Amino acid sequence: DAGAQLAMVAGMASLVSVAGLSLTSHASARQDWRTVAIAVDMVHQFTISIWFGGLLLLGLCWRLVTRPLVRRFSAAALPLMVLGVGAGIGNAAFALPALKSLWQSDYGKVILYKAIVLVPVLALATFHRKTLAKLAAAATDTLRKLRVPLRIEAILAIAIVLGGSVLALLAPPSVAVTPELTSLDLAHYTQPRAGE
Repeated sequence: DAGAQLAMVAGMASLVSVAGLSLTSHASARQDWRTVAIAVDMVHQFTISIWFGGLLLLGLCWRLVTRPLVRRFSAAALPLMVLGVGAGIGNAAFALPALKSLWQSDYGKVILYKAIVLVPVLALATFHRKTLAKLAAAATDTLRKLRVPLRIEAILAIAIVLGGSVLALLAPPSVAVTPELTSLDLAHYTQPRAGE
């Protein structure tokens, strides 16, 4: 169908624009492991973008949602979340010089904030997945009952995405490097001679 093809083209264009974020992110500024860091960031951006877009469609465009659409999203959501969260942990590992940077830097505190908000999102996602599996045969009434919790999940997901935007604006913490002393010149102060 032409609408589905147009949606695919729009989705691919969106993913290309997300790739641009990875190519200009903190990962691209690395001097070591740069390619790996960019690839991990792209996986994070792609998976979370697809999951978040689907979640917004389910939560906010309720009248357009059909059971086959919910089933397709449910099948894709779990692997997308696993990959997205795993890549997010990888991003944090590349950006933070030490574990204590999580609570000692603004960058790390935003990562902790995102992780805290992620817990209820994952709990709601698990609830939705189990509910849909149990009640797959029940049609519209069951889907209507999920409308409010799906919207709550979508709103919490917006908070996580905003946290990612804040991370893009913050500088990751760095390790202070003290240069190694190679030589030391000593000077001795004496009384100047006349005319010197």
